[in-house]
Amino acid sequence: MAVWRRTLLLCCLSAVVAATGAAQAVPGPPGWKRAGDKTYSQAPWALAPNLAAAMREYGLQLRSAAAFRRAGRAVRLQVWTFADSRGAYGAESFLRAVHAPGRFMARQRWVLRAQGPLPPEAWRFWARKVAGGAPAPLPLLWQQLPQRHQVAQSVGFAEGPAGLAALAPWLPSPAVNFAMEPLIATAQYRLHGAGGRAVSGQLAILSYPTLQIAAAQLRPIRAAATMARRSGPLVIAWRGADVPAARAVFGTVHYRAIVTFSPPIGVGSLPGLILTIFVLIGFIAAVCLAAGLFAGGLRVLLAKWFPRRFALHPDRLIRLKLQ
Repeated sequence: MAVWRRTLLLCCLSAVVAATGAAQAVPGPPGWKRAGDKTYSQAPWALAPNLAAAMREYGLQLRSAAAFRRAGRAVRLQVWTFADSRGAYGAESFLRAVHAPGRFMARQRWVLRAQGPLPPEAWRFWARKVAGGAPAPLPLLWQQLPQRHQVAQSVGFAEGPAGLAALAPWLPSPAVNFAMEPLIATAQYRLHGAGGRAVSGQLAILSYPTLQIAAAQLRPIRAAATMARRSGPLVIAWRGADVPAARAVFGTVHYRAIVTFSPPIGVGSLPGLILTIFVLIGFIAAVCLAAGLFAGGLRVLLAKWFPRRFALHPDRLIRLKLQ
């Protein structure tokens, strides 16, 4: 029995190791020679403390690294696996905000980070082989950010204090109150002020679970922002120049509730319902009658074919005395 247990345990461990190895393997483009692999599956994933704290907020699960060489070129590729696509997009925005070295790309629930002279064909190969090629849809909160006057690649997403400190340092964590589990989207904007002077600012949209929580957090957020208001469960905050163009961007964000109406399913007319009930009763009665006839007929046939074993004795009477 112990041998069977050990054998089953070894088979399970082998399957787990094989599956894990397949998930962690980073393929190399044609013509590139692999120079080494490393995998980090537990926090802090061999990262700096501040970076590890932010990645924990975004839901980092696994970090795989591999080095490749070809014709004197050396490229280091990292594949960061997150719980969902929202965490991957947020992590990519965080890495851009802290000016982490390398090139980044978020695909589905993975973030690819490459360091070194990377040819475009190798980058496309990894995007297709490692992360499936097509990007996942952007988080809904990101779609609330106005596109006009938005600085390219300035959109950020925060789920905790470490990410917020890098994306919007002017917004203090106590004012946001992460105990209420808000989601935060930010973006930088370049506008024109008085006399055509270029000004800049940052827009932050904070999504809270309920209207009441958003109303309670509006006051502390307003104290840290240039302008702040509430729209449904969203708190919209602007930090920067208070110019008409900024107010125009600030005023375009509104909460849009999606209401789905499902009409009630009717049971039909009352006469039809009664007719259906009687049809069901008749069907059940017919089944019972057929079963009785079948059992009685079978009993008669068995008594005729096997009279000694299945003889009928109508003169016998079974009496049950209850005293």
